[in-house]
Formats: sequence, structure tokens, C-alpha cells
Amino acid sequence: MSDFRVIQGCPVNAIIAPYIWIVTNDCHATVNSIYRGEDAAGILHAHGHHTQAELYEMYLNGQGYPANPPGFSTHELRSDGHAYPRVPRGDALAWWQQGFDVNDADVANVEAQAHKRGWWLFRPYQSGSEFHHLNFETKPIPRSPQTLYRIKRLRSTLPRK
Repeated sequence: MSDFRVIQGCPVNAIIAPYIWIVTNDCHATVNSIYRGEDAAGILHAHGHHTQAELYEMYLNGQGYPANPPGFSTHELRSDGHAYPRVPRGDALAWWQQGFDVNDADVANVEAQAHKRGWWLFRPYQSGSEFHHLNFETKPIPRSPQTLYRIKRLRSTLPRK
């Protein structure tokens, strides 16, 4: 993956970026994290964020919150064996299975924005510390010509760095 867009300082694959932008922007949600793979390290660091490997290392050193080891996080488009249990742990996830985090107070509004468009989000982790983590339950599909147009426009206009 190397064709990134940036949403609120967070890199994300260009294919899923418009969907995440729509459900977060339309309710003014704060996005805290999307894609955290090593191939996005430059973008992450430029915006004060860390890769999954860096977050895991910080956690191991008692300097951060619990984090999955690198290669086992939906933030890297890799299965953790939990969010999508049919995908073996460590295997690649589909573009639409990208994990993303928003502020806890924004979760319900982001879910409502998705539902309004016929897209379904879920929270795979029920612990309080992971309340903010969201994934698409199924592949989001534009259900109107206006939404399809908006997605195409966003792919070309969202920032790349």
C-alpha cells in the first residue's frame, strides 16, 4: 500500500479514505488513528503519530497503552484474529476492513453517519480502553449517484501528505 490520503493527520489507503472521511467529517468527529503500517512512517511522524511497531514497543516499555504487536493489527490491514475471526491472525485484510479510532464521544455519531448511508460499523473490542475503535462490518457501497460522485471527488482531493 503506498497510495495514501491523509485525514486529520492520519494516513489511510486512498480506496477507503473517502468512506472514513464521510462518516467522520459529516458529524465533525475527531479521528485519532487510521493506518499505522511501516510504509506510512513518514506521514505518521510528520503529523506526530506512530507506527504500530512503535506503539507496541512503547507499550512493552511501559510508556504507552496496550497495542497489538506489529503484523497483527487492523490498523495495518492485518488480522488480529478477533475483529474478523474468519481471517487467520496475521493474514492480510481487505481494503474496507481498515481499523480506525475516533474520540469516544464521537463513536455513536460516526456509527449513525455510516448507518444513514447503508454502511455498517462495529466495535470489535468491548473493553473501555478500545471503545473508540471502529471497523466496517461489510464492504461499504455507494448507494446513490451523489455519494459515488462524492467518493470519486474525495479520492482526488483529500491531501496526500
